[in-house]
Amino acid sequence: MEIKGDNRKTQNIKRTRLLKKCNIEEKENLDQVIEELKQKVSAKTQQLYRYRKRQNQYYQNMMFRIDSKKFYNFLTQTYSNMENAPGKEEVENFWRKIYGKGVQYNGEAHWIKNQYQQNSSMEWSQVCDKDVAEALRTTLNWKAPGEDQIANFWLKQLTATHKHIAALFNKLIDEDQIPEWLTAGVTFLIPKNENTENPKNYRPVTCLPTIYIQYTNL
Repeated sequence: MEIKGDNRKTQNIKRTRLLKKCNIEEKENLDQVIEELKQKVSAKTQQLYRYRKRQNQYYQNMMFRIDSKKFYNFLTQTYSNMENAPGKEEVENFWRKIYGKGVQYNGEAHWIKNQYQQNSSMEWSQVCDKDVAEALRTTLNWKAPGEDQIANFWLKQLTATHKHIAALFNKLIDEDQIPEWLTAGVTFLIPKNENTENPKNYRPVTCLPTIYIQYTNL
């Protein structure tokens, strides 16, 4: 009984201090203070939500600039552990209907001829090692490579290869022919949602060789 009395006394002291702190004298004032505190808590909650949202956006933007591959993995990490993935044959049959269809373009379209007439031909100059270095400067270091498995980081650091890459580009341009291996890509299927059994619920992302990407940047 003595312990309960001490606890009750302590609670009364805390209650008295709280009432004095909030200047509460009557029940009406108590209801008003409760409402004000609820509004303050709600405002703080919204402020914290906006802060966390901005922080998350900043983190994702920074991750995308530094390492886009890591960013895409971050977006899909919820579905990284797939238990019901479709079979290889089922996936190939579905995407073959899209990727396997040849498309015939009308090279004689009038708008193409108009573009040729309106835009004068560009003056061509040989590619040099400085052009290669400039094209590499704006690329992401660890962007996912294609079949060559060569990251942009190594092409930037191995500057001795730039003159050889420039010679390769000049040869491709002079011969006006690109080997198939240079445009061969590796396609990854990233799940869009938790329904991973259906092949249509995947987003294809094709990674081309980094050399070819630099070639198209020139």
